[in-house]
Amino acid sequence: YLLSPKSAGEDATRRERIFNILLFGIVIFSTYACIAFFVNNLFTSAREGASIYLVIIATALFWSLFILSKKGFYKISAHIFIIILFLGASYTLLSWGADVAQGLLIFALLVVMSGILIGTRFSIIFTSICLLALFSISYLQLSHIIEPNIYWKNQSFRYNDIIMYAITLGVMTLISWLFNKEIEKSLHRARSAEAGLKKERDSLEVKVRERTKELKESQIEKMSQLYRFAEFGKMAGGIFHDLVNPLTALSLNLNELRNSKPKEFAVANTYLEQALKASGRVDSFMVALREQIQKEETKKFFSLKNELNQSIQLLDYKARKANVQIKFLPEENIETYGNPLKFSQIALNLISNAIDAYAGINIGEDRRREILIKLYKSGENASLLVHDWGCGIPKENLAKIYNPFFTTKSKENGMGIGLSTTKNIIEKDFGGSIDVQGRENQATIFLVHFPITCEAREGEKV
Repeated sequence: YLLSPKSAGEDATRRERIFNILLFGIVIFSTYACIAFFVNNLFTSAREGASIYLVIIATALFWSLFILSKKGFYKISAHIFIIILFLGASYTLLSWGADVAQGLLIFALLVVMSGILIGTRFSIIFTSICLLALFSISYLQLSHIIEPNIYWKNQSFRYNDIIMYAITLGVMTLISWLFNKEIEKSLHRARSAEAGLKKERDSLEVKVRERTKELKESQIEKMSQLYRFAEFGKMAGGIFHDLVNPLTALSLNLNELRNSKPKEFAVANTYLEQALKASGRVDSFMVALREQIQKEETKKFFSLKNELNQSIQLLDYKARKANVQIKFLPEENIETYGNPLKFSQIALNLISNAIDAYAGINIGEDRRREILIKLYKSGENASLLVHDWGCGIPKENLAKIYNPFFTTKSKENGMGIGLSTTKNIIEKDFGGSIDVQGRENQATIFLVHFPITCEAREGEKV
C-alpha cells in the first residue's frame, strides 16, 4: 500500500512507483540518521559532522514529499525533490569547487532521475540547466569572482569519500534497475495482452466462420424451400390438367355403373375397374403432391425408384408439353436411409432442367427429344444418371452452372438456384457428388453418386 501508485496512465504509474520506492528508501535512511544523531548527541558531548537540526529538517522534508506523492501529487513531489537535490549539488560545487567529484556525480544522477521520473523532454531541459549551472560556477571560480574552499584537495583520500561515491552510483544503479524492471513488466503485459488479443481474434474468426457457415446453410435451406415451392407452382397447371383426366374418367365410369341394368354385371365390372384405376391415378398424384408440399423433413428408409417415379409423374405434363419423352430404366430397386423429400428435389431439378434444355429447339428439327434416366448400384454407392440431347452447355459455362443465381434461362423460367441447391443437397444431405458432361448443342449428362446408407447415423431420428 505504501508504494502503490495512484496515477491513471501506464507510464505515469511506472514513474510514480519508482519514485515512491526511491523516496521511501531515502525517508527510512534519513529517519535512521536522525535517530542516530539524536542518540549520539544525547550520550556524548563531542559533536562532529552535520548539525542535528539540518538532519531533522532534511528528514521532515523527505517525509513531506513522500506524503505529498501518496496524496496523488506525484509530479509536484518529483519536481521538488529534483530541485532540492539540484540546489544541494550546486551549493556543493559553489562552496568546495566546480571539480568536486560528489557534486558532479549528483548532477549525473539528477539527469538520469529527471528522465526516468518525469520524462524525456524535462530531462533535456534539466540537462541544459545543469550544464549552464556548471559553466557559470566554473566561470565565477576561474575568474576569482568567488573563492571556493578547497582545503579538501590538500587532504588524503578517505574511505568516507569512497562510501559517498558508492552510494551515489548505487542510487543510479537502483533507479536504472527499477526502470528496466518496470519496462520489462510493461512489455510482459503488452505481450500477454497481444497474445490474448491474438487468441481472441483467432477465436472470433472461428466463431465468425462458424456463424457465417450456419447463416449460409440457413439461407441455402430457405432458398431451397422457396425454389421447391416456386417449381411446384410452375408444375401446378400441368398437375391439375393431369388430375382432370382421371377424375373425368372416374365420374363417367361411375355414371355408367349407376345407369347399368342388373343383367349387365360384366359391363358394370369393367366400368368399376376403370373407375378404380382412375381413382388409383388420382391417389398416386395426391401422394406425390403431399410429399412435395410437406414441410416435415424426417429421415427414413425409402425407395429411390419410387421417388423417381413420383418425380417423373409430376413432370409428365411438362414433358408432354415440350414434346419430350422420359425413359426411366432402373436396374434394381435401391433403398437407402435419408430424406426422401431431398432426393425428390434432386430428381425434380435435374429432370426439369433436362426438359428445359429442349426449350430453344424447334419440334420439327431432326433432334432426339428424349430424356434417359438410369438408376443403378455401383459398389456401395447409388448412381443416378440424367441424359438429354437438348441445347447442351457451353464450355465457358461448365464451371459456373453450380453458382447461385447463375442461369441462361429467361427470368420467367429460371432463378439460377436449381443446380446450386441440388449440389448442396447431394453433398450435405447424402454425402455424395455430382458431375456434368456436355458441350454446346450436344448431349448433356448429369451423374450423381452417393453412398447407400443402411442405418441411421448416431443421434438421428428414424
